[in-house]
Amino acid sequence: MLDAYASPARIDHTLPFWMVPVLEDICSSHALTNWLVMKRGGRAAYGKEALKHELGKLVSLKTQTSRDLNVRIKHIENLLRGE
Repeated sequence: MLDAYASPARIDHTLPFWMVPVLEDICSSHALTNWLVMKRGGRAAYGKEALKHELGKLVSLKTQTSRDLNVRIKHIENLLRGE
């Protein structure tokens, strides 16, 4: 059946969208997903790259939250000194 999806002569035999992850897993490829993401102007991350990206986001969030907390603490301390 896979050969029918890949055959240029079988233009009426299209790959169902739900089968894309299965096909990519079998072929050890992300070509279809990468193509779709590129068409939409995005970028996909897999495996360690995805984990590194998530870690970077969390570190950035932690840094920003820490800054916000320090600003609020200073503001509250200033309010308490004024009393």
